[in-house]
Amino acid sequence: MQRWWLLLLVMITIWTGSGLPVTSNQYLADPLSLLFQMEKRYQTVEDYTAILKSQERIEGRLKPESTIAIKFKKPFMVYMKWLDGPHKGREVLYVEGKNDNKLLVQTHKWYQFFPLSLDPYGSMAMEGNRHPITDIGIGRLIQLLTTNFRQAQANGEVQIVEASPDTIFQRPAYKIEARFPAGKYYAPRVILHIDQEYLLPIQVTVFDEADQMVEKYGYTNLRLNVGLTEHDFDKENKDYGF
Repeated sequence: MQRWWLLLLVMITIWTGSGLPVTSNQYLADPLSLLFQMEKRYQTVEDYTAILKSQERIEGRLKPESTIAIKFKKPFMVYMKWLDGPHKGREVLYVEGKNDNKLLVQTHKWYQFFPLSLDPYGSMAMEGNRHPITDIGIGRLIQLLTTNFRQAQANGEVQIVEASPDTIFQRPAYKIEARFPAGKYYAPRVILHIDQEYLLPIQVTVFDEADQMVEKYGYTNLRLNVGLTEHDFDKENKDYGF
């Protein structure tokens, strides 16, 4: 009997990094620690698929929401197909270090016979977008969030307005709302939802100094480590329109 108790204690210690399991109440009492757990969790992710819900304010105008199927594989391979929204039918493919580091775009318009090969930071690729393709993905989102939160925490300049349990995309989540001094960080107000099971961000909503929503990104139907291969990011893949 003592062996079983000892084994259980070791398993719990490995799971939490301490002798006690982490509970929802502990996370909500110290939401910044929850934010930094996302980095550790993402280290275990090699690839994922999801439906990305994206809405951005461009040149002062809030655009309609887009629904996008996304595949992502580390270190940086991404395929996206617009299922709904202004660019319905569009496909993009970007693989770091391949295709001359160009972004491949197929709009499926009647006048586009071949995919476009674009500089991912050029004006054509950036038209109607707040971020380049290299900012896409959960890993980049975690990096952006934790960098800002760490700096603001060190300076004593982050205010946690709310930390509470919530439900989003029909999944249990932690909701964290934070405020920062205007002009010093990425945004003065951020609402973040972290999936309770995955401990990964599944939605972030960002507001400007006028408290207008400027961008919102959410990941539904998230599936981790599904075994994507390079074929899933090959322009010759017959499932794609390149």
